Amino acid sequence: MTPYIAYPDIQGIIYQDDMNRNRLMRTDELYKFSDGTLNHVRTALNDIATEIQMEYLPKRRWTNQEKRRARVMINAID
Repeated sequence: MTPYIAYPDIQGIIYQDDMNRNRLMRTDELYKFSDGTLNHVRTALNDIATEIQMEYLPKRRWTNQEKRRARVMINAID
């Protein structure tokens, strides 16, 4: 069982902060995050969208809906 459920809105994602707490990042609240956090989240989302298997990502197959959400967030961060 996963410790949290992915946010159902396509305009947001759940990420893990430095203290290993799950946090919600919405596209309309990106101005609240530092550049380092945004770069870290964008890198992880890019790896999900392009299906790159990285050690820090869960070892599973990403659905098309998750890839689409990742691309929306990448565009918003850019």
